[in-house]
Amino acid sequence: FMSQMMNLKTPEGCQPGSLTCKMVISSDGTVKDVKVMRGIDEPTDAAAVKIISTTGKWTPAKYKGKAVASQLMLKVIFR
Repeated sequence: FMSQMMNLKTPEGCQPGSLTCKMVISSDGTVKDVKVMRGIDEPTDAAAVKIISTTGKWTPAKYKGKAVASQLMLKVIFR
């Protein structure tokens, strides 16, 4: 597991605060399987999943010089 943090403006209709999501970064850098591990409420959790899912490609982890899938914990803070 790796961990990162996103600090974002609170979307309309959502509550400010922090939540934790788990996701998979595939070997090609695609974000997959975004799940809220510790959330705030349903609309805020759904907004976080949508934001994470649309971030585009990430740099995949490498093992022995080859790109591999990895899990990432991401703390999202809506301010």
